[in-house]
This record gives sequence, C-alpha cells and structure tokens, in this order.
Amino acid sequence: MPRGVLDGWQLETHRHSQFIVNTEALTWTLSNENFDCVSVGLPKTEANWIDVRYDLEKIERLIQSIHIDTTLYTDSDFHPSCKVTAMNCFLLELQVILHEYSNMTLNETVRNVLYLANSSLSSNKNVAESGCKECEELEEKSFREFLQSFIRIVQMFINTS
Repeated sequence: MPRGVLDGWQLETHRHSQFIVNTEALTWTLSNENFDCVSVGLPKTEANWIDVRYDLEKIERLIQSIHIDTTLYTDSDFHPSCKVTAMNCFLLELQVILHEYSNMTLNETVRNVLYLANSSLSSNKNVAESGCKECEELEEKSFREFLQSFIRIVQMFINTS
C-alpha cells in the first residue's frame, strides 16, 4: 500500500472503494465504487514512529540485495534518559547512506525516514540530556547492526507515545 506525507498529513492509498478519514476522536467512512481508497489522518507522533519503523524494516529487506559496506556510529546500548540524543545520532549517521549509495529506492526510503523522524522529534530536538555519549564516542557497526539498534530505539519512542 503506497504511503507518504503530504503537507503534514499522512496519506495512504488502498485498492478498495472506501474513503476513510481518521482522527483521534472521529472516523468517517464513505463508500463509493468509483475511486481508490485514500486514508488521511491528522499527523500523530505515534503514527509517525510506526511509519519510521516500517521504513527501517523496508530498508532491512532492501539491503539483502544491495551490497552496503559501511560502518556507522551506533548506540546499541542507549539508556531511556538519552533517547533523544541517541535518535539524533542515528539520524545524522543515516544521512551517510544518502551520500555513499545511489540506489534510488534505498535513498527514497532513507529520506522518508529522515523526514518522518525529524518531524516526530521536532518538539524534543533541543532537549538537553545529561550524561549521554556524543555520536563520535559510539562504536562503529555494520549497517545491518545499525538498523537493528535504530529499530529498537524507534520502538522505545512508540512505546512512550
């Protein structure tokens, strides 16, 4: 199912004949046999983190057929009190993939992760967390290990939304 973000709205298209608008308090469903289904929901932080996890899992599947020989600073042992700092490091490191690899599907998915995660993180972006490691102090790990740790921290954001 195609997904994306349009002017801050989450957008999904489906191959049935319903139109669905989801908000936290209200769901409308209109049936019409002449159009594909479009789901539009007001942006919610929880939904964005779920989409980030989905895209990271998509990248995990993509790299099975793409040779990516890079190491990235990876916080594999982050503490919940440092989750914003750790997430900022993951997002900075993910940009390396855009500069080093030219696979269009991979780069499009990486850009989507960066957009969704940065928008979800925007209210916490400048939170000062003390006692956290700087990105360059983290151990360098393979892209596969980086993604596994990234998914774990995204899950932490989902669980606390």
